Formats: sequence, structure tokens, C-alpha cells
Amino acid sequence: MTTISMELPDALADALKAAEAETGADGRDLAMAALRVFLGERRFTLTDKQQREDIAEALREVGLDA
Repeated sequence: MTTISMELPDALADALKAAEAETGADGRDLAMAALRVFLGERRFTLTDKQQREDIAEALREVGLDA
């Protein structure tokens, strides 16, 4: 496992503390869950973008571009 240390803006740190109090979960677990969600969504966005670019290029190659 890799350790990552970072500084958070006060508002974000306060929100993390509030989420800890609300859920009873550890801040580390909450931060990891948030990172997993972000990276999962970002990966889909990048994949979708690449697929759209590939389709557009294929359409250009056959003369069907809009």
C-alpha cells in the first residue's frame, strides 16, 4: 500500500470531519471511497471521449462526417 499525504483547504477538511461525524466512518475510508468514485467516473468519461473521437475519425475516413 502507498501512503499519500496532502493538505486540504479548510472547507474541504471541515466537510470531511462533518462526514466522519455523520457516518461514523473514518476520514481515511471516506477519502478513499471518494477517490474511487472520482477515478471510476473519470475513467468512463475518458473512455467515452476516446470512443467518440474514434467514431468521428472513422466517419471522416468514409466521407460520412457531419
